[in-house]
Amino acid sequence: MACGNVYDSGRFSIRHSLSKATRFFDLIEKHLQNTSTLPKSITGALRDCQYLAQLNINFLSNSFRAVNGTDKKLISKS
Repeated sequence: MACGNVYDSGRFSIRHSLSKATRFFDLIEKHLQNTSTLPKSITGALRDCQYLAQLNINFLSNSFRAVNGTDKKLISKS
């Protein structure tokens, strides 16, 4: 990865994290499709993970939108 500046690097990092978070969420969804074979305690834990994974995706999506809107360099007020 050759990033031109801190903004590009931030966008790349957030996109990468969002991709991993989405894959994790999808994996949880896959496991929740077979809840009939799982104990209720594990199903509950998976639902908690599902909720937290969705919050993480929402946070990363909002962060990406915020960072994507910042192309200007920071101005130092000396």
